[in-house]
Amino acid sequence: MLLKIEIDVEDAIEMLDSVAAVLTSDGFADAAGGFAADRIIQRTLSGKDINDNSFEAYSAAYARKKGGIVNLSASGEMLGSIDFQSGSSTETTITCDSDIAGYHEDGTSDMPQRQFMGLSDKDIGDMMEEIFTGPLTELVG
Repeated sequence: MLLKIEIDVEDAIEMLDSVAAVLTSDGFADAAGGFAADRIIQRTLSGKDINDNSFEAYSAAYARKKGGIVNLSASGEMLGSIDFQSGSSTETTITCDSDIAGYHEDGTSDMPQRQFMGLSDKDIGDMMEEIFTGPLTELVG
C-alpha cells in the first residue's frame, strides 16, 4: 500500500514574497527615518541625551531666566528643524538645521555638551521592533 501526501508550498512562497516586499520597500526607509526623528525629539523633550542620561543642568544665571527642565526647546526652532530624507529603500538621513544645535551637540567653553542627535543601541532595537520585527511577526504569525 502506498501512502501519499501532497504539500502545497504556495502559502510559504507567498509569505516569503511578502517578507521580501517589506525588506525592499521604500516605506521601510521612510518608517526608519520617521521613527528616528520622532525618537530624537521625544527623548530630547524629556531631558535625556542619546545615552538616556539627563542633560547637564543650566547655569544658575540661565536657570533663573529659563527655569524648568533642560530639554533644549527654548524657542522650539532647533527641535522643530529635525527632519529626515530617504535617499533610497536602504538609506535615510536625519538632519537638524539649526545653528545652535552644534553648540549643544559638541559643547563649548561656556556650555556643556548635551548630545541629542543620534540613536542608542536601545533606540535601534526599539526601531527594529516597531518597523520590522513586530510587523513581520504579524505577517508570519
